[in-house]
Amino acid sequence: MLSHRLVFVLSVSFYFLHSLARADLPIHALTSDAIGLWRILQTDTLHEEPQTCGSTVPNTNTANLKLGDYRKYLESRYGDLKESIIELVDERYHRRSEIPPRNHWLYLGVRSPQSHDDFVGIWTMVYDEGVSIDIGPTRYFGYFKYYQVENSECPMVMDGSQTDSYGNAKCYKTEPYEIRLGWVTKKIYKDGKPKNMYGCFYAEKIKKDALHSYVLDESATAPISKANSGSSGLWQRKSYSQFSDLSPFRFMQLHKGVSYRSLHHSHGSHAKDSLNEMVTRFMQTEGERRYHACKTTSGEDDYFRELALPKNWSWGDSFEGDEDTIQPFSQGQCGSCYAMASVYAFSKRVGILLKKMYPHKSWENLPRPSVQDIVECSPFGQGCFGGFPFLVGKHLSELGGLDESESPYNMYLESEVATCSTKYLADQNRWFASAYGYVGGCYECTNEFEIMKEIYNHGPVVAAIDAPQSLFNYHRGEFLILITNVFKGIYDDESSTHGSTCDLPLSGLNGWEYTNHAIAIVGWGEEEIDGKINKFWICRNTWGNNWGEGGFFKLKRGVNQCSIESHAVYIDPDLTRGIPEKLIRDALS
Repeated sequence: MLSHRLVFVLSVSFYFLHSLARADLPIHALTSDAIGLWRILQTDTLHEEPQTCGSTVPNTNTANLKLGDYRKYLESRYGDLKESIIELVDERYHRRSEIPPRNHWLYLGVRSPQSHDDFVGIWTMVYDEGVSIDIGPTRYFGYFKYYQVENSECPMVMDGSQTDSYGNAKCYKTEPYEIRLGWVTKKIYKDGKPKNMYGCFYAEKIKKDALHSYVLDESATAPISKANSGSSGLWQRKSYSQFSDLSPFRFMQLHKGVSYRSLHHSHGSHAKDSLNEMVTRFMQTEGERRYHACKTTSGEDDYFRELALPKNWSWGDSFEGDEDTIQPFSQGQCGSCYAMASVYAFSKRVGILLKKMYPHKSWENLPRPSVQDIVECSPFGQGCFGGFPFLVGKHLSELGGLDESESPYNMYLESEVATCSTKYLADQNRWFASAYGYVGGCYECTNEFEIMKEIYNHGPVVAAIDAPQSLFNYHRGEFLILITNVFKGIYDDESSTHGSTCDLPLSGLNGWEYTNHAIAIVGWGEEEIDGKINKFWICRNTWGNNWGEGGFFKLKRGVNQCSIESHAVYIDPDLTRGIPEKLIRDALS
């Protein structure tokens, strides 16, 4: 017999952030922008120590805009740059050397002009802000060039406060044919052990597109979104005191930080289209929601393959009575959900992998990486102004993360994380990732079935969603169905407006979709309610254990609800070095 659970009101007080512009960086580019020939100019010498490559730690909008001519910046600090030419294509291929199920994914290919027959690597967009390229042992990641529009509407550049009293953000332009800020990492072997070498790079597209992409913020003055009229009533609302004054301003505080709506040049028939016309074409209206921005084929094949997976599966959640001890705290005032959700999924995978490898040992109450360290000390993210789970994977893979005991999480204003304040510790006292990437092989390659397979085989993943405001009021539906002995509680609201773009309709890619929050998916299930099967994801949010059902919620599955099936990220733990290696050594001694 399931018992009702008393839900306590959070005692944490939420204060206004000093700023609203919580958009990672005001960049917007699409996969079609990146396709083509690129000239890469990288530092000739690689270094044993990680390079900031011109970034502050954490990365900031103001510092990025001061870099100016990035090629000249690198030449002045590193000397001559080494040139190579590559082609990013929308052709995809299998990498059979990957572990299952990743050996069945299709990866975007990189070609060399000197060798058109074979792929030399893989690549992916990192949401709509940058590009990641893997060629052999070398990985490149860079943010696209962008700048602030110079007119009376755009005041002095600031971090997170480019808004008027109503929260309107000003304009930026993206030039997706240049990389403004780029890092190079090459894996080598020294004394039989892998070691990273670090450098920087600038890149430019050999054939440029003269059109630009605009980035605006219209969320702060938009009407507060209500529950969709089509909401099925499968979940119950609850008022939480910390969300009682949710203006659009405060709404964006508690998300990943992406408050910008992006206006891509492909939405205009020609370059002189006005922004108002582009807004009309860009934003979807209620009732127009479809599975992905682009129509993709899979359907029946995925349905029959899904039969091989359990109907209900979870790596542990509060719906089954498990109390979560990994992250009982909330993200607080900080837009750190990208780091929290990533560390949560990573920590769960650590325990899963240890139990698989050493099933006769006890792996309870394991330590875990520090969210604070990633928020404060990653040059790839923007601290409390947002970031991306993919780049958390990059940070853990290449730089490692401190243990939570060395850098415990606290709730602060963004102004307090301008610099990295944590101490340096040697590799043996850090957490590392062995692999990371987008589920399906690339951004825009994800779907429901691939997410399920990845979770089933390896553990929780991190997903980005377009979270409606009503999610703050989610509470497990406490309407007992006596016949089936299950509870309702499946969240199925959508944002009143949702941006998406299908720029490559014949590529098999999903297209770009707007997201503003990150959560972890730990499993899935289905319930029969009123004679109808309702599929759902089991998700871990970043708003503390007193929200939802012990910090968890169910989200409608199979229809890309809130864009949850538009892209997901996996981060595998490395047990061969750092803190896990010591844990294993101590357990076996």
